[in-house]
Amino acid sequence: MTERYLVVSTRDNPSTLDSSALADVLANDGQLLLPMLDLIENAECAVDDLIDVMGRATIEAVLLMSAAGVAGPKQQGKKADRDVVYHGSQKGRVPLKERELRVDKPRLRRKHVLGLREGAAENAVAASASSADLVARGLDPKRRRLFVIDGSKAVWKAIDEVFGDGTPVQRRRNHKLRNVLGHLPEEQHDRARSTFKAAFKLDMKEGTAKIEQYATWSEREWTGAAGSLREGLDEMFTINRLGPPSELRRCLGTTNIIDNGHSALRDRVRRVKNWRSGSMALRWTAVAFDAIAQGFRRIMGYRHLWMLKAALDESSNDRSLAEQAKAG
Repeated sequence: MTERYLVVSTRDNPSTLDSSALADVLANDGQLLLPMLDLIENAECAVDDLIDVMGRATIEAVLLMSAAGVAGPKQQGKKADRDVVYHGSQKGRVPLKERELRVDKPRLRRKHVLGLREGAAENAVAASASSADLVARGLDPKRRRLFVIDGSKAVWKAIDEVFGDGTPVQRRRNHKLRNVLGHLPEEQHDRARSTFKAAFKLDMKEGTAKIEQYATWSEREWTGAAGSLREGLDEMFTINRLGPPSELRRCLGTTNIIDNGHSALRDRVRRVKNWRSGSMALRWTAVAFDAIAQGFRRIMGYRHLWMLKAALDESSNDRSLAEQAKAG
């Protein structure tokens, strides 16, 4: 029986690119075809497979050129002197007409100070203004993000106002531990540290249960310590709930990734004794941070950040579905 074949011509669709120009380039430079001929001859590759390989290679080449346009050419073995640098690669998918094509796409990394704002410490107005300024400069407030903060209620309020109630917030663990130790006699400090360290290795449910158990034991003699343990307890385990590996959890459980920048800032402005105005302080701070940012390094556990992003994206989808259900 004679089989019928569907012949598709790109010329049938005026919006489709004409392949004749590419065919002319390949015909004029036969060297470009040698790798394809090797695939067919040595691997006995079918034409369909060849087209698949060429399509994937073409898309990946476009992605590499796009990355080079942002971060510049790769410099093997050299430290890149620019804000955006290469950060490995990751798997991705490109939708085609009838299927999706799996490709490897390059990753880039931007690590720098996002903004500055003059204001008193623990000031909700300044914190909200700083967050709103980030949104005005292009930060998408609907994108799910993880915020790591100390116990500042002003910062927490600003996050809720600008990025929405229910945004994942991780409380700084070392700050919490210092607060608890301040309510305990010195002979109890080692036990408190051991309890915290062990609890943070568990999942959210088990970890909070262990801290609550320790708070119940502590309140018999040290009610202040028990109250401090219970305050903001769930937010001490936000990163455990999101599920990144322990190496990344240790990094995101503190604000050390920005505290070292603050320490470097103090070293650069400590000789200034006469601050004439707030604008002067902002200028000096901005210039100092610009210099400090040149020495920023990768955070501990950076290779697992994609897992955190996946968890945040999933929680964002869950929240969107819940909001739609609530709206009827």
